[in-house]
Amino acid sequence: MASLEWPIRRSLLAYVGELDDGEVILGDGAQDSPGGFLFPSAGADSDALRFSGAVTVTGYEGALTLPVVEPWIEPDDHGHKLTIRDPATPGARIRLVTIARLERRDDASVLGTGVALASPGSLLLTFGPYTAGTRFDDLRITV
Repeated sequence: MASLEWPIRRSLLAYVGELDDGEVILGDGAQDSPGGFLFPSAGADSDALRFSGAVTVTGYEGALTLPVVEPWIEPDDHGHKLTIRDPATPGARIRLVTIARLERRDDASVLGTGVALASPGSLLLTFGPYTAGTRFDDLRITV
């Protein structure tokens, strides 16, 4: 079964892990794996690869909250983008990161490289040094 494997940003997760109330909460089928979090496939069409699951990173009594819920990978003008459910607007999506390249690997997986925080996604991370363009970890799509 297809899946998205993405560690999001390891340094952010390590930082949250050191907080007294830091948590990474998995839900809706998302799993932890050695290469990152696994989001199961929710289908695809000509516009998007859709994944289900939720990984919510929290700390500082909720002042730091990053809800990676139902990530989709979609083409855009500069490569691809990963969008998530918008926590502020029901039914809407927000661009969390941009993906500069998607490269097919010998094992039939696809590696997403050049992953960087998008301007709309940076609004979710007002706590810390996270501005648009901040590097996030590469991701992998398996089929």
